[in-house]
Amino acid sequence: MKPGTCYPATPLLAADHADRVVPSQSYKFAAALQAAQACESPILLRVAPDASHGYASREARLAERTDMWKLLMGRLGGNSS
Repeated sequence: MKPGTCYPATPLLAADHADRVVPSQSYKFAAALQAAQACESPILLRVAPDASHGYASREARLAERTDMWKLLMGRLGGNSS
């Protein structure tokens, strides 16, 4: 990451019980990206509770997809409420 760069809106997804990527790495990556961000585009980290790499409950998957659509609609100027 280059400090002072305007990165696009970036959603980051992590699972709190992931066995391939330690969840703390996602926090560190999100923090570094936010620190380098030079414009108002959001850098968002979503951590799925009780999920792992490849598994999440149906409710968690629906909530994740809802959040992703809300971000997309908000960035495109749609109503995200």
